[in-house]
Amino acid sequence: MAKQNSKKGFTLVETLVAIAILVTGIVAPMTIAARGLQSAFHAREQLTATFLAQEGTELVRLRRDNMALSEIQISNKTPWITSTPSGALAPGAECYNTTGCGLDGLSAQVDCGTTGACRLHLDTTMAEKVLYAHNKIGGSWKQSPFTRSIQVSQVNTDQAKVIVTVEWHSGLFGAKKSVVLTSILADRYKGYVLP
Repeated sequence: MAKQNSKKGFTLVETLVAIAILVTGIVAPMTIAARGLQSAFHAREQLTATFLAQEGTELVRLRRDNMALSEIQISNKTPWITSTPSGALAPGAECYNTTGCGLDGLSAQVDCGTTGACRLHLDTTMAEKVLYAHNKIGGSWKQSPFTRSIQVSQVNTDQAKVIVTVEWHSGLFGAKKSVVLTSILADRYKGYVLP
């Protein structure tokens, strides 16, 4: 009598279906995780750019206040908007054009018309704080992906419009992203006289 083989195995179709299910079970969570990381990196970049834009507005406000207070002390009643730019105190002529200027707390303002002049550099030595500045190259300063341009234009004799644009390239193909912050600053010290 012939002996029948009772062993059964997987067919090729069953094997392919099992592999497809396994691959789907692995790839789907990895894709979700990769997209989550990409979203987190984009959110971090956008938040940094927003803070850099806000800082640009605050730097113009600081220079307005410093200039106004120095003019009050010397009894010069010229509004900060219409006065001649005076070095580190006022946003200079570079800010009153279409290319704007770069301001930071560490260096004098720079003209953004020069290629790469408004590129921000990052101090890599500070562990708990992050510091960005213009024209800081070498040593612990590394080029960041961000550029910041500040444009100031006169709205009327008492107000100036400040437009801060922060741009960077992001993503796999380096898509250009930007954050634009527009503010109106008033000459809050107009007519003020020291006692």
